[in-house]
Amino acid sequence: MRDIHLGILKFHAIDSRRPLSIFWIIFTVTHILGLLVAFTFEKSNIIYGSSFVIYIFVSIWGFQLLKSSFPHLIQWGATRKGYFLYTSLYLILISLFMSLLNNILLLTFDAVIKTYSLTGINFYHLAQFGTITDNFATRIFIDFSISLLLISVALLLSSILFRFGLAVSGGLVVPIIVLTFIPGVVSSMSSFTQNYLSINGPLYFSYTVIGSLLIFLICWAVMRRSFIIPSV
Repeated sequence: MRDIHLGILKFHAIDSRRPLSIFWIIFTVTHILGLLVAFTFEKSNIIYGSSFVIYIFVSIWGFQLLKSSFPHLIQWGATRKGYFLYTSLYLILISLFMSLLNNILLLTFDAVIKTYSLTGINFYHLAQFGTITDNFATRIFIDFSISLLLISVALLLSSILFRFGLAVSGGLVVPIIVLTFIPGVVSSMSSFTQNYLSINGPLYFSYTVIGSLLIFLICWAVMRRSFIIPSV
């Protein structure tokens, strides 16, 4: 059983190696090009919000992960409980890795900007807005929390789609989307999200991590009796 669980982690590591490598190569090259442009043209005005690129990537990756791995690993002997336990563990590690590497690179790029006094390029992070404490650890925790939430929600949507098909999935998702266009709901959401950038922001991001772990549990509940052939 231990070999099967390690096999789940190894499968995900091998399966994700190529997309992660491509992503980080493109990420690094585009940022270096931005630095070169800012170094060459003093009047350039380049702005990067690289964390948002991370969020988009993990959302897409989390959504497609189930369909590409669940049938194979179950056929190879993994239990549904074991699959979601170790897949969740892997996604936690990936969220941490993405957040850590992102902020290490941003710290490096910021050092280059300060060394050469480049004024035509800026790297922004959510921690720079509001009254939340802005430091290296806080930035990592913010990126980790948001990445974990997005990847868990993406996995949940994928699980519902895999288990119940497009009709049921649409019936659950569409009303939620409609709610986001109601002015009162939008106002409440805006007021609530401001708490994340307040001095108590780390506490709210901690709640986000806990919520993400609960979503992983819901994913297992959805898929515990699912066939290995997707409904769509």
